[in-house]
Amino acid sequence: MRDIIFSDLDLLCLNIFVHLYENQSATFVSQKLNIPAPKISRSLKHAREIFGNELFIRKRYGLIPNEYASKIYPVAKEIVECSKALQSFKNESVECNNLHFNIAIPTPLYRNLSKGILNNIRDAGKQISVSSKSWTPKTLDEISKGKVDIGLCYSKNNTELHAVSNICTIALSPLNRLLLIANEHHDIYHQEITLETIAKHPFANPNIGGIKNAVSPFQEYCNITGLTLHSDVEAKNINFLFDYLRNSQALTLLPFNEKSEITENIDGLHSCELSQFETNRIYSRIAPPMLTLVYNSCDNGQPLQWMINSIIDSYHQSSSQALPSIAELSLAQSPAAVGGSSDGV
Repeated sequence: MRDIIFSDLDLLCLNIFVHLYENQSATFVSQKLNIPAPKISRSLKHAREIFGNELFIRKRYGLIPNEYASKIYPVAKEIVECSKALQSFKNESVECNNLHFNIAIPTPLYRNLSKGILNNIRDAGKQISVSSKSWTPKTLDEISKGKVDIGLCYSKNNTELHAVSNICTIALSPLNRLLLIANEHHDIYHQEITLETIAKHPFANPNIGGIKNAVSPFQEYCNITGLTLHSDVEAKNINFLFDYLRNSQALTLLPFNEKSEITENIDGLHSCELSQFETNRIYSRIAPPMLTLVYNSCDNGQPLQWMINSIIDSYHQSSSQALPSIAELSLAQSPAAVGGSSDGV
């Protein structure tokens, strides 16, 4: 047997040898590897020349490896497996770079969360671009159809989300605090603020991060308890909501969970956190909405999982920061935040 010249060895030749050893059928290996049968024969001939050995004995029902083939098989198998591992690193590098993700974020989280995502991408050295927009009631369908990659929404339970095809969810945090917002001259700020006094005024449903036709926690509470409430309008866009509140006697209760002080008045609006006592009255009867991450179940690739983890990490970091002011919530509609676009309804 002549000396083996390792420069003559190639991974395809070794891979075919390993598959022939394991399956003992050139026809089967040809189909499994999607390689033409003549190329399988040429590769086997090449391997026999390199090793100076027949390697296989042709029998009626296939190729039977000889003793020499059995000796080199473990080494060849290890080389092939190592080459697959190297290829997976290459694929991971390619997949996690030069990618673009479309992400939908509820407006109150938009500014801080977008910044956190970009910082994570930069710190990880990823060549990933992101376009972000505000969540709207049509976003869930866009995720189902693959037009949006990842979204964050407010939902009461996962049942309503899983009713849409191709959807996977990850619950992040309950929104168990409520922000009362109305125009700065509203009567509500000159009296005791209770659920009953709030219900005496027109109510704007702040569905700025929820699904289609979703009712707010306060609306649901009123429906359950029989408290009369005039639901004035459903606002699916934060700027529309604020403009409507400035120019009417309507008010709203915006769910949130950031652990911070509520910020000052801005542009004719005033905000304050609903007392813990009144908030508990609502959430003792109904479950608070949940901030939920939503993505398409058809995509289980490593890049998507990395981006999901990055968003979750960014959210937990931003949730300990200050609640954005009303001015920041309005500015959050700006597409400059992540280099993408927003499309409120």
